[in-house]
Amino acid sequence: MTTLVLWRHGQTDYNLAGRVQGRVDIPLNDTGRAQAAAAAPGLAALGPSLVVCSPLERAHGTARELGALTGLSVTIDDG
Repeated sequence: MTTLVLWRHGQTDYNLAGRVQGRVDIPLNDTGRAQAAAAAPGLAALGPSLVVCSPLERAHGTARELGALTGLSVTIDDG
């Protein structure tokens, strides 16, 4: 059986201000980077075999935290 885990990116300054980001490429802020780093060990414990994210920096920055812990490359999916 395959398990799919969806993980939302960490906080950005737009999130903090209540602004909608859509496809605007807003990076993680300091809080968002800390959130990604804090959540990654729990996800790594699930034993992922693949890490996929969107090309947006906030998603890629979040996914890199998991990739660094697992040794997995982060695959970027434009879809």
